[in-house]
Amino acid sequence: MPRLKNAKILLTLFYIIAAVVTLSACGGGGGGGGKGGSSSSSSPSPYTQPSISTNTYSAGTGPAGIAVDKNGNIWLADIGTNSNPASTVTELSSSGSLIGSYPAGTGPDSVAVAPNGNIWLADWGSSSSPGHFLVELTSAGAAVKTYDVVENGLKSVVVDNSGNVWVADWGIVTAAGASGDTVTELNPATSLKTNYTVGNTSSNGPNCVTVGPDGNIWVTTFYDNYVTELNASTGSVIVKFPAGNTSESNPDAIAVAPNGNVWVANFGGGNVIGNTVTELNPINGAVIGTYNVGKGPDAIAAAPNGNVIVANSIDNTVTELNSSGALIGTYAVGNFPDGIAVDNSGNVWVADWGGNDVTELVGLANLS
Repeated sequence: MPRLKNAKILLTLFYIIAAVVTLSACGGGGGGGGKGGSSSSSSPSPYTQPSISTNTYSAGTGPAGIAVDKNGNIWLADIGTNSNPASTVTELSSSGSLIGSYPAGTGPDSVAVAPNGNIWLADWGSSSSPGHFLVELTSAGAAVKTYDVVENGLKSVVVDNSGNVWVADWGIVTAAGASGDTVTELNPATSLKTNYTVGNTSSNGPNCVTVGPDGNIWVTTFYDNYVTELNASTGSVIVKFPAGNTSESNPDAIAVAPNGNVWVANFGGGNVIGNTVTELNPINGAVIGTYNVGKGPDAIAAAPNGNVIVANSIDNTVTELNSSGALIGTYAVGNFPDGIAVDNSGNVWVADWGGNDVTELVGLANLS
């Protein structure tokens, strides 16, 4: 997402130079807030976080999105930069060795693996030419088809349990934010495309889309600080509610835990850099807890054991919380971590957009 990413970097530099705000440091593990409450993830002292091994592997140019296939191979959407968009997806083995690099549109920002093993990429484009294509590849990286979604600036892609593809239509960047306010569902068998309005206002910047444990679709809208759940079969809105932390608006990522609770990464906006994630009740949007993580939380994943892993793009760390919001640990990764995925062995993989590499945190998702 070169245009949005560049804006984030400028915002970060402004904070560093002007010292606009003082942010809480991330602490160790400890108790979380009760139902309907909020808490910091600070821990009792003394606290020693678990030690893990990390590995760093070379990737493509500006890797943003990341996904793991059924064989444990790692797929990275190489978005590049605003002035130099990339046009590839990189495949690595589970040991980090390069398998291949394949053409994948212009500035792909997100990658997903379908139930049939095929690879899907959302075409973000460039500053002069916003993308509006979904690219489908085989599991071997061969081109299958490119679909014109029509909507501009495709931000995030997932594939539901039926094999239908959902993409967040960010739109064109404007002075007020972004022009988009829909998600598009694509049926690959028929090429039928259907748009559904999300969020609470128009031109709200749909930013991140994910599939919940029940198969329904969840979307964050960046500029109106909202979360929307859609029925995966009909596209109808089941529920929508504020993302929770209004003081750190602009939800940048979303994950749904195995218990159904919704977790939102609060990147921040205006004169505030976010450093929290919010846990929400999926039925009514009630805030269950707000927990400290690193600066600029930009990606979030829920592990099968309920742990929540967050990539903090501004301070180049990954934070892991347990299912109650208690901090397990914070670990250094590469420059500007922008995507996160968990493999079947509990290893966490992080796409480091600013470093052109990927970091593996061995067994991180298995910690408790």
